[in-house]
Amino acid sequence: MTRKLQALWDTLAATGFFSIAGSTIVNRILSFMSGILVVRLLSKADYGVYSYAYNILNIALLFNGIGVASAFIQLCCEPGGKRREVNLERWGFKGGGLFDILLSTGIFLWATFVPEGMPGTRLLLQICALFPIPQFVFDMQTAALRAQLRNSDYATSNVINTVCIVTGSILGAFVAGAVGLLVGRATGVILSVLIVSRRFGVPMLFSGDRNQSDGNPDPLCRRELIDYVRIAISSALANGISSFTYLIGTFMIGQLLADPLEVASYEAASAIPVALNFIPVTIMTYVYPYFAHHKDDLPWVRTNYIRLLSLTLLGFGAVAILCTALAPHFVSLLYGEQYLSSVPSFRVLLFGSWIGASFRIVSGNLLVTQRLVKANLASAIITVAAILQLNWVLVPIAGAFGSAVAQTVGLCISGVFNTMAFSLKIRKK
Repeated sequence: MTRKLQALWDTLAATGFFSIAGSTIVNRILSFMSGILVVRLLSKADYGVYSYAYNILNIALLFNGIGVASAFIQLCCEPGGKRREVNLERWGFKGGGLFDILLSTGIFLWATFVPEGMPGTRLLLQICALFPIPQFVFDMQTAALRAQLRNSDYATSNVINTVCIVTGSILGAFVAGAVGLLVGRATGVILSVLIVSRRFGVPMLFSGDRNQSDGNPDPLCRRELIDYVRIAISSALANGISSFTYLIGTFMIGQLLADPLEVASYEAASAIPVALNFIPVTIMTYVYPYFAHHKDDLPWVRTNYIRLLSLTLLGFGAVAILCTALAPHFVSLLYGEQYLSSVPSFRVLLFGSWIGASFRIVSGNLLVTQRLVKANLASAIITVAAILQLNWVLVPIAGAFGSAVAQTVGLCISGVFNTMAFSLKIRKK
């Protein structure tokens, strides 16, 4: 038993799992601490306005690059994908870059001409138009590193990105409040793209490493391009709609109540539950390429899926129980006495995150490795529809707490759907 554990430890270390896990923990700590500092630097009302504007940006970024980065990883990791890596990247930048130019333009025009949903957000939303293109380039950089199984470089790139963003955010908030905060974040993303490109040679098209240059013996044919587009758009819809579940609460509270204090309370309640998703996200970041590579080896998939599910249930569950017990102390210490009204919402969201992490995230990611993108999309649509409807009913009655209940119910629905769909796919015949 000791030898097996040692062998497992050595394998994880050699393939970069601990690099990914370590960088994810560092990133979460840095992001979380900077978030706390930002709360202290801004008034509760200003923080609510900023949170509403930044939440709208995150909704727009759900479809950033129209899913090209996800499709790129999937196709590169499938058997034979390595030979087409540079060509896949080239076409990805063409399609995703054009989409993001339109997305940035749309954000700016919408912010300029559409009436404000919450007073004070117009300028903030105009600044948000700076984000899509540099964020897409960074997504493609990390996608290339993951596809090449350069997990240590991928981990370092994420740390560089987080450090740049955190530094820019804190300096910007200190100098110019919410406006400076957004400008600092945008500057941080751009700086991280430049550093990662110079240090790791990604994107490959812009680096000196052109082992598969224009003379690539395996250019993409029309069928492969159609397949690329299909996977990219399906992934964008599925991942975008799925990720929207974490943004609905802030958006609906802002729309239905237009109260920055309620928005701020919900943001404070959701910060830790959402941040704890690093546990399943770290694991899935590491294992996704392996499940994609073994997508036709169902016995291997079944065995390792059960292991993943058990690990996430136990690990996340222990953390969730501890945080639930200490909820008032956490909220008071991190955000101050004025945020104690967030405690009930915080506890409900913790339970929802545990269910979502254990069943929704693990099973949902693995559905894509089996190319069950339609099932993933159906799950996302059903979940978002349920959360929106519940928010519409509960937010006017119970404010932030009603939104927390809606979020938790939606995550439970998604978890059941994803787990059943994936289990049916890999069942013994």
